[in-house]
Amino acid sequence: GQPIRDEMIFALAAEEFIEKTKKNILNYEFCLNYFLKKFYKENRKKAFLYLYDTYLNPELGDCEPTDETMDWAIKKANMLQGVEIGNKAPDFFIEDNLLSMHSLKSDYTIIIFWATWCSACKNKLPIIKEAIFDIHKQFSDKEMIIQTIAISLDNDEEKWKKYVNENELFSFLNICELKGWNGDISKKYNVTSVPSIFILDKGKKIVAKPKKVSEFKNYFMKIYEDL
Repeated sequence: GQPIRDEMIFALAAEEFIEKTKKNILNYEFCLNYFLKKFYKENRKKAFLYLYDTYLNPELGDCEPTDETMDWAIKKANMLQGVEIGNKAPDFFIEDNLLSMHSLKSDYTIIIFWATWCSACKNKLPIIKEAIFDIHKQFSDKEMIIQTIAISLDNDEEKWKKYVNENELFSFLNICELKGWNGDISKKYNVTSVPSIFILDKGKKIVAKPKKVSEFKNYFMKIYEDL
């Protein structure tokens, strides 16, 4: 007769039920939607995020989710993970766990999530690199420090390092957890598509999440004009 406080009991029970519906896609989609909405409405954050991570992560090799009907769940996960614009960005370690992102001395921090298996990343990353070079050049007389962290979702270290070297991404702080979509950092930031860009201010607050390179460049152009 006592209330159940362990959310994972609910989450695992829902998972067991959902697994039994997989033979019928309509039943599966209905039940997944039902339990996600139920857990969110009941403020069961851990249960919601467990099902979300289990069923809504893109497959390795996919650049984004294939089911657009679940966009609502992505937005809710952004809220629960605290990665909306205006929130302080989740911290993580770089350079062999010796330096945390929050300890970087920078006026702006650019975080890019990408992968070598993503065709869009291969096309856009050189353009983003060039845009960042132009931004550094533009701000050279403003004594502003802009750091860029490139976080790869690769699970093949050789391919990741080869791409970094061949494309001379040496001005970036390069990180790869070699876990694909299951990397701890990408989960903290609720990354569901690549490339994904986050712009942080001096206090490491998320100030922009541009979808296009043009939006990215325009954001820094506006900063420059306001100085």
